[in-house]
Amino acid sequence: MRIRATAKILAYNNLCKGREITRYGAVTAGYVCPEPRAEFYRYMDAANVDLKAFTEDFYHKITDSHLAPVLETLKYIKHETDVWLETTTLLLQ
Repeated sequence: MRIRATAKILAYNNLCKGREITRYGAVTAGYVCPEPRAEFYRYMDAANVDLKAFTEDFYHKITDSHLAPVLETLKYIKHETDVWLETTTLLLQ
């Protein structure tokens, strides 16, 4: 629900989007359903997605969530948007 509320705020503020000084960026875990994801990234210029692990077992152990939705978000941003994409990867020992 929060991601939709944020998208609505961005849409409201989108009146300034054409100016050079106004850019929107997101720092996220990337764990979001497809419908709000599309609505949210429509207003983003850049995104930094935290990729916390590379295997499902380790991802679940560290985050108590799943890797697949994060990978889907990364693919979505890369292939379906013009959003500048950066990833952050944790190095755990």
